[in-house]
Amino acid sequence: MPKTPDNMTRKKNPTEERLRATPFDSVAELDAEAKAIRLTVWRKFAAAQVVNELLTKPENNFIVEEWKAGLIAFYGPGSKERLFKIYSEGRGLRLELNKEFTQSLGDHEIRFLEGLVRAGIEGYGFLYMRAKNMINDVDGSSDPAKASSFLPKE
Repeated sequence: MPKTPDNMTRKKNPTEERLRATPFDSVAELDAEAKAIRLTVWRKFAAAQVVNELLTKPENNFIVEEWKAGLIAFYGPGSKERLFKIYSEGRGLRLELNKEFTQSLGDHEIRFLEGLVRAGIEGYGFLYMRAKNMINDVDGSSDPAKASSFLPKE
């Protein structure tokens, strides 16, 4: 025998349930905010694409050469014994460790080297990604005009 419909129990509206988890009162508000976010992200990606394109131009080769030269840490003053190098040859970053030197280190020296390498990766990685316009500055902006906030005041 078929079950008779229960018209007295209110059915949950999936749209209302979805909105309850947000700060919005209507689907139109939610959609407008989603559209604004998509536009912001699209602008960020478009800017990163332009930076990537401009890096292929010969007049901007100085930036690519800086990344190839990378960040190099030496052991001791005037030393030519390299601890590590962080650099880029196009896409992404690379890390080279001096294997012979690291094998000669004690436990306490290895922890120091780990911290040094981590700081190098984080610092150089931030600069690399910021230069490619893939992350924002500390203040949350990606506006190159605001990048001067990092320069000393005159």
